[in-house]
Amino acid sequence: MKHVSFIVFLFFALVISQPAFAGNDWEWRHTTTIKAPLSEDLSINVNNMEWFKNDASEHYYHHVEVGIDWKVDGIIWGFYLREKESESSSGVWSWEHRPHLNATFKWNMGDIKLSDRSRLEYRIFAGDNKWRYRNFLKAVLPVKWTEYKITPYIGDEVFYDFDVDELNMNRLHLGISAKLTDSIKAGVKYTFESVKSGDNWTDKNIIWSDITYSF
Repeated sequence: MKHVSFIVFLFFALVISQPAFAGNDWEWRHTTTIKAPLSEDLSINVNNMEWFKNDASEHYYHHVEVGIDWKVDGIIWGFYLREKESESSSGVWSWEHRPHLNATFKWNMGDIKLSDRSRLEYRIFAGDNKWRYRNFLKAVLPVKWTEYKITPYIGDEVFYDFDVDELNMNRLHLGISAKLTDSIKAGVKYTFESVKSGDNWTDKNIIWSDITYSF
């Protein structure tokens, strides 16, 4: 229980240090993932993601992503290609092709499981290409509730845009994951997202759900 209290306190301390929950919009985002292990250290992964804005009433984003995760000497390397389509504020839909490379490190701090994922993305737009770096730090508590092994976690992801040479996005997460069956996992989290445009920051409140099928 003391671990739960600490993480909850840390999350709200981080949130209220920003204009917490003051975003103009609530969104719902959902991810469906299929994992096909080829060996103990190698798997093929496919995921589909959908985003809904304006209090989850308007669909404006989707992507399909395929890649492999390969564990080598304790590091999980990921090689992926994402095909994304999104709608702009003016109602125009456009494509982005996004190959990316990931490196994930995992370790324990006492009973708390920690992971740190670095991601380098090459974002290919119509007439423009950009590089972006992302770092996602996550802490999973040593708690498992009910027979579904419901586990709480907290995470934070920062985005560095090489095109403008600055950190211009941050996502703070508080969520739970559950093991529904031996091959199905699900989760839900609250995300406080801050995006910088020019000199201004815009905030969003997001409910993010996910389900993963393993074969």
